[in-house]
Amino acid sequence: MTRRQRSRESFRRPRPSVEPRACVLLVCEGSKTEPQYFRSLQRQLKLKPVEIEIVGQGAAPITVVQRAVELRDARRHEVRRGRKDFNYDHVWCVIDVEQPHENPSLLQALNQARDNKIDVALSNPCFEYWFILHFAECGRPLIDQDGVVRELTKHIPNYTKAQEVFDALWPRVDHAIRRSKAMKDSHVRAGTDRVHRDPSTEVDEVVELLRNTVARPK
Repeated sequence: MTRRQRSRESFRRPRPSVEPRACVLLVCEGSKTEPQYFRSLQRQLKLKPVEIEIVGQGAAPITVVQRAVELRDARRHEVRRGRKDFNYDHVWCVIDVEQPHENPSLLQALNQARDNKIDVALSNPCFEYWFILHFAECGRPLIDQDGVVRELTKHIPNYTKAQEVFDALWPRVDHAIRRSKAMKDSHVRAGTDRVHRDPSTEVDEVVELLRNTVARPK
């Protein structure tokens, strides 16, 4: 091997000895509650940093989707250049509906996500509805975030968005998944379109994806 060849080899990025079971990107609309929950879930499931990347965007839905597209495309470019080893296998945006008529970029965001093959976990009215389902069924309309938080404080008194609640939720996660699926099925049977399913959440789909990732052999 010539000196020039050795030099080129020395700069080549070594491949990891074990490939990740999956490589998941989560881009969250919120900058606190959602990233905090998913980072706690990452620790609980012992997912490696290469297996999940969590971004708290703190912006409108359309900006969240655009950021997800940018990050996915940038990762593809880095893989082609040899700077990263793996593309994302799954890209999800975690978005709140709040009140649809006051969320003007929501439909545009959902359409852009669909066109770019980005998955969206939609919560109506907001992410904390997922927390409620760990404790009880809740099918009455909650209208907005204030209504959700009022309901949640029946189970977690004095709840605040900065509060770490994962340890109280995790033992009940199977109940939350079952209740979430049942609520979505109820809306489907009623013919309610996706953005008007108050209350509902699709966060269970992300949680199941990550649990299934852990179940795969390394």
